[in-house]
Amino acid sequence: MIKFAETIIIGGGISGLSCARKLKDNEKEFLLITENIGGRIISSSDGKINYGAYFVGSDYGYVKNFVKIGRRISIFDIKFHNKKNSYFIFSCIKYLLQVIKFISILIKFRFHYNNMKKKCETMSQKEAIESDKYLFELYNKKADKFIKDNGVFDFVDKYLGEAFYALSFSKINEVYSFEFLRWMQYFIFSIYEFIFLKDRIINGFKKKIVFDSAVSIKQDKLFYNIKTLNGKNYLAKNVVVATSPNISKNLLNLKKIKKPTNCYMYHVNGNIVDNFHDVDFELFHEGYELFNLAYQNDGSYLFYSNHPNINFYKYFKKYKILAKKYWNPAFNIRGNELLDCEIKNNLYLIGDHNIGGLEDSFITGVYAANRIINLKS
Repeated sequence: MIKFAETIIIGGGISGLSCARKLKDNEKEFLLITENIGGRIISSSDGKINYGAYFVGSDYGYVKNFVKIGRRISIFDIKFHNKKNSYFIFSCIKYLLQVIKFISILIKFRFHYNNMKKKCETMSQKEAIESDKYLFELYNKKADKFIKDNGVFDFVDKYLGEAFYALSFSKINEVYSFEFLRWMQYFIFSIYEFIFLKDRIINGFKKKIVFDSAVSIKQDKLFYNIKTLNGKNYLAKNVVVATSPNISKNLLNLKKIKKPTNCYMYHVNGNIVDNFHDVDFELFHEGYELFNLAYQNDGSYLFYSNHPNINFYKYFKKYKILAKKYWNPAFNIRGNELLDCEIKNNLYLIGDHNIGGLEDSFITGVYAANRIINLKS
């Protein structure tokens, strides 16, 4: 038996959920096909510690309605590790002129970036970026060249290099300037841990959720046919693909996507050695086995590493691993591919294919929903 829905959303991460929420609020018919609720927003068994998406910004105007804000992550609570040296943000005073210059760059970027986000409710992300000459140039300029051209290399390499490596699991020379500045804007703006309020975002459409995985999408004259892993068939007038980039690439036969970043996450309990017990967050420079180490409110620790096996006795006197996960991919941010939201008539691609991050992904879901809501019958 083939089931029909006006719209089918594939993927229950933040972009798919935001699209579903918008359609529900506008009384539009849809089904959401997903393996889980939250996608890469995965937490500990008690729901208090995030293993995937870890923070939200103070400027997350869309996502904030569906999260409970937790501990503030302050730049002053971070220790940086570069080679054999450990230091705090206060020591960047030696690069004061570069710091001032970089802050001015961030302020300019924020002005353009915030205007772009406003456009993205009614304009595809690709079109919004291309319509802003400054942002489009950043999107296509390598980050390491941008840093050197602007004379801020020493400050960025010693401080923000660790921050970017720790948060994105990427080296600066692997990404482009837009993505680098988007992550680094929180050098001057607050970020917070959060608890995802799943029940709030799916309130009113739980019965519209099908726990399954789409394996193919085919188009005939009038509708799209979706086949699932469980052998179900669905027909839909509109299809919204809200899966991770690697899955979307296969479903939609995309020619090219941004390269992925991968990491190993460990949730660990134990007595940590003296060198790592004085601050909440430890960030590491390129070349270390760790990206970052984060102390949690319950006394446990999160480790993010580029190695599958860590000698935890380097960090703990004694320990117990509570959970482990391989994020593959964690993000797709290496490259300057810029994909449109509307692949074909009534076939939409949303999520973090162009820009990594919860807020931008959420807005792509709003855009797709707005397009569907405003379609003529």
